[in-house]
Amino acid sequence: MERLKRLKQITLEDGIFFALVVFALGSCISGHLSKNSEMVAIALCAIRLLRGNIPMERLRVVKHLLLVFGIFHGTMSISALRAWNLTMKIELYPIMEWAFEALLILCIALFVRTKRQVWILWMALFLSLLVVDFRQFYLVAHGAVRAGGFFKDIPTISIIYGLLVPPLAVLSVDMELGKRERNVFWGMLALGLMGAYATGARGVWLAILMAIAVMFACRGGWKRLLRCMAACILCFLVIALVASPQTRDRVAPERL
Repeated sequence: MERLKRLKQITLEDGIFFALVVFALGSCISGHLSKNSEMVAIALCAIRLLRGNIPMERLRVVKHLLLVFGIFHGTMSISALRAWNLTMKIELYPIMEWAFEALLILCIALFVRTKRQVWILWMALFLSLLVVDFRQFYLVAHGAVRAGGFFKDIPTISIIYGLLVPPLAVLSVDMELGKRERNVFWGMLALGLMGAYATGARGVWLAILMAIAVMFACRGGWKRLLRCMAACILCFLVIALVASPQTRDRVAPERL
């Protein structure tokens, strides 16, 4: 009887949150798990929207998100249409192919209710990324020049790093967090940067470094930015010394 009462207390928002956690855990590891869980989450959100009673302040946040999404995907669509080959252009821009995943951000903005739930989602995402990092290091240790991770697809893995490494940089300098939490994020940021390097994708190296520079300048000031850039250059030189000839060739000036 007690278990039945507990089951009755489970809300639609709880189901949405559970589906989002499953998506976060599988996001960097399993395409099938992440795709199925995100479809469940979005379907549950649609049902919840039909029921109504959404807090007005959350709708105001979503209004701005919809504007940003509309501008971004609108400009990408114009680029695709100008090429006179919409299908091919979408394949060349994976973020266009992932437009469906962008709905998950709206699900979180509308139905994730507490700060603790947001932290759980972050940690699930970063745990998934951490597993990929160690997978990358294992492949590199066994002679892989450009480690493909679980998806065996360099562009997809690079985009994952491009999306998740910059937030790690922000959290590593967030003074509202305790020192222990910041140290954990610093460690995960270092692993993420090494994992991004292991992909051998020069575009994502530049994108991540520029994003981190902007975030550190905004959140930590210019002194922290200069220290960050000095550390990045030092790490790059050290890694370049021990990298394989094939990897060093990718950062040759003529290749860049």
